[in-house]
Amino acid sequence: MHELLVGFEPGTPAATRVAIARRLDARTRDPIVGLDVDRLTTTLPVADALARITAIDAVAFIERNEVGMLTAAPPAAPDDPSWNGSANWRMTRANIPAGWALWPRRYFTAETKPLVPITVAILDGWIDVAHRDFKNKGGSQAASRHGGQLLLSDRASFVPANQQRGSFDWHGTFIAGIVGAAANNGRDVAGIAYGEELLPIIVADGNGRVTAADAAAGIMRAVQRHARVLNLSFAIASGDGSATLRRAVERADRAGALIVAAAGNNASDVPLLPAAFARTHDNVIAVSASNVLDALAPCSSFGRHVTLAAPGTDVVSLKPGGGTMFAACGTSAATAMVSGAAAVIASAIPGISPAQIRGRLERSADDIGAPGRDPQTGAGRLNLGAALGEPRAATVSVPRPRAVGASERVTILARATGMSAIHGAELAVDPITRPRSIVMRARDGSLDARTETVVAEISTRTLSEGVHDLAVRAKDGRGRWGPASIVPLVVDRHAPTIPTLATDPPVVVPGDPATTLQLTVLDQLSRTVDVTLEFVDANGVVAARHRYDLPPGAYRAAWRGTVDRPGGTRFTGEALPPGRYVIRATAIDEAGLRTVAEGSCVVTADPRI
Repeated sequence: MHELLVGFEPGTPAATRVAIARRLDARTRDPIVGLDVDRLTTTLPVADALARITAIDAVAFIERNEVGMLTAAPPAAPDDPSWNGSANWRMTRANIPAGWALWPRRYFTAETKPLVPITVAILDGWIDVAHRDFKNKGGSQAASRHGGQLLLSDRASFVPANQQRGSFDWHGTFIAGIVGAAANNGRDVAGIAYGEELLPIIVADGNGRVTAADAAAGIMRAVQRHARVLNLSFAIASGDGSATLRRAVERADRAGALIVAAAGNNASDVPLLPAAFARTHDNVIAVSASNVLDALAPCSSFGRHVTLAAPGTDVVSLKPGGGTMFAACGTSAATAMVSGAAAVIASAIPGISPAQIRGRLERSADDIGAPGRDPQTGAGRLNLGAALGEPRAATVSVPRPRAVGASERVTILARATGMSAIHGAELAVDPITRPRSIVMRARDGSLDARTETVVAEISTRTLSEGVHDLAVRAKDGRGRWGPASIVPLVVDRHAPTIPTLATDPPVVVPGDPATTLQLTVLDQLSRTVDVTLEFVDANGVVAARHRYDLPPGAYRAAWRGTVDRPGGTRFTGEALPPGRYVIRATAIDEAGLRTVAEGSCVVTADPRI
């Protein structure tokens, strides 16, 4: 059986829609309310269905009901986060506390919740609406009418109840917690948009499966319930696009709703829906995931449609049944962070449009990839403090400092710019856990020009191994502090490891496509590792040498007697002469720490050896 979506022109009579279903030998399932789209089940594939009704003006399109998945990997063991815990790095890096200081500027109880909160629709799987962290301090229930976080009176489900539980039934609760778990209630985690309300809309089954029809129906339900921000932490592969989803996105745009969608977890640049609509629709934000090193997360999809990135690795949020859990990598979590930030902006600036929210988030993002916009992280990594900051206040840009491998002093440079003269700048290391500030001084002159290079030195002697946040801010001539710019500082005291270095088979016939070079380079604190491969003959002479940067991980590559780039598909160069060789790999991480490993192989021109 095939499930088709038939889009009709507005005003098409019901009798015409019934007649078309009969012509297609189809059974009509739940129409998508507000979209003029019928959901039909038939034995006909799309091509045959089109052939039967091409002459009927009432039909705008016919397409398959495409299926996608929620964009997160299954969770690891639960963690017990605290605000100062290392797993809460995402909140600091995205400058969430600085945003809260600007809006809403205070925490809420069940009695002091905002009278007119922003509604954020969570289009996802089943949500544990009884979780204690959806209750605000002093509240008895998670329902908003009792001071809780969930708008349960308007919730909806497009998935039968008996299909809502499964291996992914944690996902909805996890995502809802990132967006809007109660804050300052002494429990579990703090949601970014803790002052707003969450509208649960179930569009995914318990195994993470989402259809285009259910996604579109969920969007329409959210629009009808006046949601301002829609979180879509799923991705649907559709080579030809989806007219049904596009129509829903356009209806949401006319209603003033912002759609925040996950780029996907395919680690490729293939656009997935609905995130791909960000290229053509200003009310759609496509989100990729960044990691603690401010690099693209290994799981994250990317592409020219990506609007911005947000932290999406090593995330702690709510677990069904109570407490918290840990998820390793996913654009789902990154999307939820952006949805929460967008809701805070919408609440702080009444009347702001979806396109204006998107523009603020893009302009304020910290550029963490190649200079300017790039396909991996779009405009940069989310910075809520900057998005809510005074537009004319001083701003700073901070180049990522080099990683350090031992106790030493590190010089931090930043460029401060203001509409009036720069009159001060400061640096904080791990601003939440180590809030003491370091005064920065002008490098090129006095702090009296609109653009100044400011500098400070810090000692890493007292810093633990790992990733630390550096927050730099400046104030202008009117005494206004601008938003902080945050970059990671890596303290790395362990060299990379090379657990695997060998050819398979160990006797190599140059040009044999069955031969592989197996190389594993591991380093948890480096985005790239400088790797040199040398082939040393029996006389100790280096017969071939190749150097390249590799992201830490495992590589399995075809070998032609020499190697240009493990993990790639093209290998060039002259084959090595027959003989016995030592394969020597040298790996140097970003902190300058070095590891050397050796393997061996025999090169022969005789395939019988």
